[in-house]
Amino acid sequence: MIAAVTTKIPEVRVEERVTRLEAEMEHVRRDIGDMKLGIRELGAKIDTLWDAVTRLSEKMLEGFARIDVRFAGVETRFVALDARLDAMDSKSNARFDAGDAKFETALASLDGRFDAMDEKFDAKLAATRAELNGSISSFKIWALLLYIALAASLFGALARGFHWI
Repeated sequence: MIAAVTTKIPEVRVEERVTRLEAEMEHVRRDIGDMKLGIRELGAKIDTLWDAVTRLSEKMLEGFARIDVRFAGVETRFVALDARLDAMDSKSNARFDAGDAKFETALASLDGRFDAMDEKFDAKLAATRAELNGSISSFKIWALLLYIALAASLFGALARGFHWI
């Protein structure tokens, strides 16, 4: 015959269980309080970072405005220079209407030089604008990556706080 095996399961009193659950709830409350404090601190840090990014953006816009003003000044000077050259050309043609071939050759050469200089300036201006557009594009990508990293770190902090990871 097989002897019946009896095991005794220790009885845990209801009062002890309630006391243990209350202690666990106190720990949970404390942890939630710590998480709330951490979230508030993180919010303050995010606000500080946002203010810094906003100030940087404003400085960049001010710098771009100054560059636009400088380009406008250069353009004004070239317009004035073109106007002066046109006036000189008119006076020259009025004075030397006889058709001096040597003068016409020199004037054509001068026009070619100014056209070459104008083309060089246009090429440099186009290169500068392309570089500036590239810098702006690079800043946009950098800002997007910074935003993504900020969101990832926020989600990481939340996941660690909720013990998901």
